[in-house]
Amino acid sequence: DVFEFLNKNISNSKFFLLGFSMGGNIIAKFIGECGDEAKSKYNIHAGCSVCGPLNLEKLTEFIEDKSYIKIYSKFFCVNLKKVFDKNKKLIN
Repeated sequence: DVFEFLNKNISNSKFFLLGFSMGGNIIAKFIGECGDEAKSKYNIHAGCSVCGPLNLEKLTEFIEDKSYIKIYSKFFCVNLKKVFDKNKKLIN
C-alpha cells in the first residue's frame, strides 16, 4: 500500500490529497470509503476534489466516443510523462 510505504519511510508526515477530474473522483471515493480510518490508518488529514465528475455514467459515455478517447489519452499520457520525468528523482 502506498500510504503504508510513505508513512514508514517519511516520518511525521501528514498527507493532503488533491485530485483533478477523475483523480478528484477517486480521492473523494477513497476518503469517503475510509471514513475516520483515512486519518488514523493512512495519516490523510484532508482531501480536495477539483472538477470531479458528478455523473460517472455520462462521463463514461463521453469517454467511450472513439474520437474523444484518442485525444484525451494522448493529452493525459503526454502530461503524465512530464510529471513523471520532473519527479523521477523522488521515485528512485
